[in-house]
Amino acid sequence: MGLAVVCDFTYVAESAKLSFPEMRKGLPPAAIMAYLSRYALPKRLFPLVLFASEFTAAQASELGLVTQLSTKASLKADVDAVIARILAMDAEGARQCKAYFQAAQEGTLSQNFIDATGVLVAQTLRLQGTRS
Repeated sequence: MGLAVVCDFTYVAESAKLSFPEMRKGLPPAAIMAYLSRYALPKRLFPLVLFASEFTAAQASELGLVTQLSTKASLKADVDAVIARILAMDAEGARQCKAYFQAAQEGTLSQNFIDATGVLVAQTLRLQGTRS
């Protein structure tokens, strides 16, 4: 579950049962906890981690841990469809979008505005250069 949370897209069958099972063996999942609160509210997540409770795919979706729920029958087709959409995009634009998205999660609001302004200026200059 920890790996699935950090994926850009996490598709889960509606019938899936999920958990953070490490604590069943007395092992605090420190690596997972280092980033987990970026994705959902700590008050909702901590009991799931501490008690290694099983939860449903719908609960995971409600908590913001998954991108989309699919039926078991449509899961592969749904994943294939999002992969096709990504592959159809401009690769460099997609890479930049992901990089900016990650940077914005870590930056302050004012730093994000400064960085975004710099990106917009650079893109404008690049576009003007291609028109000449």
